[in-house]
Amino acid sequence: MERLSNNLNIELDKDLKDYAKELYKNLLDDTELYKELIDEGFSNQEIFDHIGLFSDLKENRDLDKKIKSFDDCIKYNHYYYFKVVRKGINFDKVFYANKFYDEYLKYCGHFIYKDFDNEFNNVKNNKSKKGTITAAQEKLKNNKWIYLTGAFRSGRTYLAIGMCNSFIIKHNSCKVAFINCPKRFAELVDLYFTDKNTYKKLMDSIKNADFVVFDDFGSEFKSASIRDVVVKPILLYRAINNLITVFTSNFDIKEICKMYEISTKDSNASLNVKELKEVLENKVGNELLVSNLSLY
Repeated sequence: MERLSNNLNIELDKDLKDYAKELYKNLLDDTELYKELIDEGFSNQEIFDHIGLFSDLKENRDLDKKIKSFDDCIKYNHYYYFKVVRKGINFDKVFYANKFYDEYLKYCGHFIYKDFDNEFNNVKNNKSKKGTITAAQEKLKNNKWIYLTGAFRSGRTYLAIGMCNSFIIKHNSCKVAFINCPKRFAELVDLYFTDKNTYKKLMDSIKNADFVVFDDFGSEFKSASIRDVVVKPILLYRAINNLITVFTSNFDIKEICKMYEISTKDSNASLNVKELKEVLENKVGNELLVSNLSLY
């Protein structure tokens, strides 16, 4: 049994050496990668002695060459490339985000909230809505807010995403928030009662963001708490500081203020609604109609 086992080990060692030689030859055939390794100071003997590691490197680089977009990162489940570096007498892998994943991370890094799908990450200003875009740009010049109304599925959110993305391109270090109002307003008012520190931190970040979109504004659950500890504080602060603010809504401003006339025993309720109405009307001026027709 012992002799048979030794013979098997000899056979196995020979197969492994042949396989190592095959992997080594494949790496040598990749002239671009081979030159990179030699330029970085790896000897042929080192490459051969650690051919498993360097073969992994070649496989990683071959896959990286297939990546032409962030969609490819998802398709191939490939987000990082690596380099082999010396670590004492050993070698180690150091990973880096590939170009398209790195661009995605930088893009997402601008957002406090990003309440739209990745398929819209590359949407820019919609040329088919040139008139609305021109009117919106004129409002920004005059420190006015942009309030987009229109039929259900008329492209209001799509247009607001384009504005947001175009702003990011022009302002490399900006912070933006694209907020789904029904979802985020409910979260913020819950935090007000359960976690004041997190509530304050998030509120401050939204208040001070360079560009904020309130998407589906007016569709949130209406309560005195949401009005007084979320909506009004944010809008009053952004109005005072002339910060760019965009709304998309199924409702006009008067309708929203009417809905926020919550039945309450609070004697200041009517004053709170009045303040909300005034800040919206003063900062928005005329609302922008995207379309009376649904696009899809």
